[in-house]
This record gives sequence, C-alpha cells and structure tokens, in this order.
Amino acid sequence: MKVFRIVKSKARTQDLSGMGSYNVGGRWNFEGTYAVYTSEYRSLALLETLVHLEEDELPSNLFIITIEIDELAPVKTIRLEELPENWRQVEDFSIRQIGSTLFQANECLALKVPSAVMPFENNVVLNPMFPGFEKLVRILSVDLHTPDERLV
Repeated sequence: MKVFRIVKSKARTQDLSGMGSYNVGGRWNFEGTYAVYTSEYRSLALLETLVHLEEDELPSNLFIITIEIDELAPVKTIRLEELPENWRQVEDFSIRQIGSTLFQANECLALKVPSAVMPFENNVVLNPMFPGFEKLVRILSVDLHTPDERLV
C-alpha cells in the first residue's frame, strides 16, 4: 500500500519516528504514544496539512513523501460506521484511546481510519514502535511541492 505524508522542511523528509505526535498527541493518539500520520492520497495529505495552519503560515514549499507499507503488514481498518457520532470533534478522547491502546499493545503496524476533513477518504496512521517497522515501511520518494498561490 502506498501512502503520502507532507512535511514543511527537507530536514523532516526522512523522519518516520512519530516524535511529533508523541510530544503533542493527535486525533488518533494521546501524548506519549508514537504515531506517524499519512493519507491515502496526496491531495488528502495536503488538506490535512492545511487544516493545521493559519492563513499566513503556509510555506512556499512543501515536501510530499511517498511511503510504501508492505502488503503483509498488519493494518487495522476502522470504518466510518464504527465511530461514535461526535468522532470528528477534536475533544473526542475515545478516538485517541482507540489508537493509543492498539499502538501501545503493538497490535498493528497501522490504522486505516476515516479523515475528519474528508470522512469518505482515509488516513493511515503508522505505529513506528511496531516490531520490524523499518522492514515493513519504506520511503519511496520525496518530491518538492509548491502550493498553488491561491492557497496562501
């Protein structure tokens, strides 16, 4: 499976450590749990990046990382209909509990989950602490992306 991640600096293009999410948490993990957020599509990865930026924060250049996940890697899919009604609210801690529990128990390499921005498309949240992660996940390419000036 190929997934995509966007970062704001070249220095972060090889970083799949999940340290950012470990430090601040995310929709699918509490602070203290490592997670790497990716998307099924480049365009969704861009939308996911944009929702976290203020209007004047969009860098003139972004880097799109194409990542390959081994087809034998255990990926748990969580479907939209399985989620509570308010799952898109940032304060919904039940969603964070799902990811944190699965990742801390090393039950799966990744969670395939609906995007809060585009619920009928999916994000794939990687567990960098999963045994053998470095053998099951690899960066295929890093491409420079200059956002359309209308987004700035």
